[in-house]
Amino acid sequence: MKRRRPSRIRINAIVIREVQRRRLVRIARGEIEPNCEREGFFQWSLLEGHRPRYADFILPPLLFLWEQGDGGDEADVPEDAPADAALSAS
Repeated sequence: MKRRRPSRIRINAIVIREVQRRRLVRIARGEIEPNCEREGFFQWSLLEGHRPRYADFILPPLLFLWEQGDGGDEADVPEDAPADAALSAS
């Protein structure tokens, strides 16, 4: 029986996980700075002398994409906007 090719969604998930792993490796080497709080915590754990597991800091693909986007921050909503705008913006 011939093996099926992985779906596009599965391929995208594999690529996103690899991107995250490579970023963590580069952060551990000191080549790049953290881009978010999760990566900052990873760097902090390394600086404190811990040996964190990379898998603990790799997010599912959709959460990673959300984290790299605007993240739905309420800072995008003007202060004089009605309260409903904060809910509809996220």
